[in-house]
Amino acid sequence: MRPKMTILALLAGLPWLDAQAQTLLLTNSIPQAGTVESRQLHTRSAPPAWSTTGTGNDWDASGVAAVGDAVIISYMNVPGTPYAGSYSTSDICASSTQAGMTNWYYWEVNDNLVDWVGVDDDPIIDGRKVCEYPFNIGDAFTDTYINFGFTTTFTMEYVASGSIQAPFGTINNVVMFSYNDGSSYELYRAGNLLRRIGVYVPGVQLEVSDVEVSEVGIYERNAPSLVIGPQPATDEVLVQLPFVGEVDLSLVDMGGRTVTSWTSTGAASRLDLRRVAPGSYLLLARSGPSGSAFGRVLVAR
Repeated sequence: MRPKMTILALLAGLPWLDAQAQTLLLTNSIPQAGTVESRQLHTRSAPPAWSTTGTGNDWDASGVAAVGDAVIISYMNVPGTPYAGSYSTSDICASSTQAGMTNWYYWEVNDNLVDWVGVDDDPIIDGRKVCEYPFNIGDAFTDTYINFGFTTTFTMEYVASGSIQAPFGTINNVVMFSYNDGSSYELYRAGNLLRRIGVYVPGVQLEVSDVEVSEVGIYERNAPSLVIGPQPATDEVLVQLPFVGEVDLSLVDMGGRTVTSWTSTGAASRLDLRRVAPGSYLLLARSGPSGSAFGRVLVAR
């Protein structure tokens, strides 16, 4: 059995600087348990030519348009999650919720590498290697794994880093991996190699996600903060909303599960919490395809 590491202790208090995109380490590439992300996928065909080498790149993602529903990803410790018994050697997992459906992803972490080992009850035999450590520009690894009965061998090379300029804003600290000798390129935030934020296929297709990170972890782009009170709340809470028109509100627990939801049409909304168990929650507000805001709700009785 490979030695495990305590991810939370390693990550607590680390600064997230541009230099970290140059050398990927366990301590600067795995999200902390408790991090919650909102991701909205954007795509376009025939993208502009991108540099696929070097550091300090300024990649042009103009013309991308939002597609599908946003996905909420919550990273957490493995005990107590639905498939913990199937992945007893895992160190971190994530719930991924989109359009009301949730999948669970599991990874094993040690000093030298990260392996993706399963999603829901489908194991990835031999693990799908995410990264080796330390990993510098020019480094590469090859891995073989089995999933759904199919054997796959691939090579990943760390070729470039930089920032993505998109209509929704700038994504900093992006690292680019060449997949199978440049047939396509995978894009990640340097602080999260577990879930890619995009794919670049030269001259063919560009996919990139607008990522908003709440409460724990790094902030790629600061979403508005909700004004919520009183804190802690008992039977109800008043939320000031930074949007005009209809707003969808979701109360999400620390396991990534939606506890309850509301729709508001005013500048403020009073939410009934009488059926919500005591605990810490994340309140997500979304207006239209791209407007979103976050806030913490503490329920105590």
